Amino acid sequence: MKLLALLLLSGMCTVHALDFVPTEVKVSGEGGQYTYLQFRDGKTKVGYLPPASWTYKGGGGRFCLVPPEVAGAEIDFRVLTLPPALTVEPANLQAFANLALEAVPNGANKVELLTTVFNPLEIDSRKSIEITLGYNFFGQSLKASHLYIVRGQTLLLFRVAAQPADFERLRKTFQASLHTLAGL
Repeated sequence: MKLLALLLLSGMCTVHALDFVPTEVKVSGEGGQYTYLQFRDGKTKVGYLPPASWTYKGGGGRFCLVPPEVAGAEIDFRVLTLPPALTVEPANLQAFANLALEAVPNGANKVELLTTVFNPLEIDSRKSIEITLGYNFFGQSLKASHLYIVRGQTLLLFRVAAQPADFERLRKTFQASLHTLAGL
């Protein structure tokens, strides 16, 4: 079952239109110069302002962020294939929880579903579902947030995985930055 889920998830990461190769755009305003990023989906441009001092890299269906001075945190967003008939609504909380549970790394143990929340934040006027998990991986305790939105025929996953001491701070900073996504 776990192998099937991983094969499905790996297949989900290969089909996408939104390309997360970032292009830096510099603009002036409110007394300073700012740099934001643009991603492309054909002729459509999607803008994003990452958290200050975080580094980033992206390409294809995945964009990764690295916060300063935090070891071992994984923060990214990905484009996945939308499973048939899956919509962001309270009735589908368990289906999204299952997606998040299936994405836990092989070898993780003590996996527990901590929270399922319908629409904790809207991203570019799109509703979301957030699933928070806890697990141990290679002897390290981790917490992970999987925030999902639907975009056309795709599912966007915004993910934070970090040690419990860093998790909430990184999650809040990352999710605050998601309010800057425009053009989805």
